Amino acid sequence: MLFLLHVQLSSFICIIARRDLWDSLYSLHVAGPWLALGDFNFVMGAHETTGVLKRQSCEDFRTGVTICNLIDLDSQGPFYTWRGFRRGKNVMPRLEGAFCNAEYLEQWQQ
Repeated sequence: MLFLLHVQLSSFICIIARRDLWDSLYSLHVAGPWLALGDFNFVMGAHETTGVLKRQSCEDFRTGVTICNLIDLDSQGPFYTWRGFRRGKNVMPRLEGAFCNAEYLEQWQQ
């Protein structure tokens, strides 16, 4: 059985609610393969944006991925998934992604 989670976070959701997402996912204790994908509205670090980096948001996102034992899956197509204009500059971050656990990778590599 596969556990699939589709995420779409709005930029208007406060940081506390975003942390609650990861706490909730961790508390599910999903056994077996699982995949989380969608618009996380976060970047993992400076390598995923051409704009201003919000350090705490990056740390929260990386911590969430780590405590859930998820692996960032490589994607195909354009690296940056959003484009906008902020503070007089063109900004391109990678806000969407897919993450899975080791069991998911094992299942699909068979």
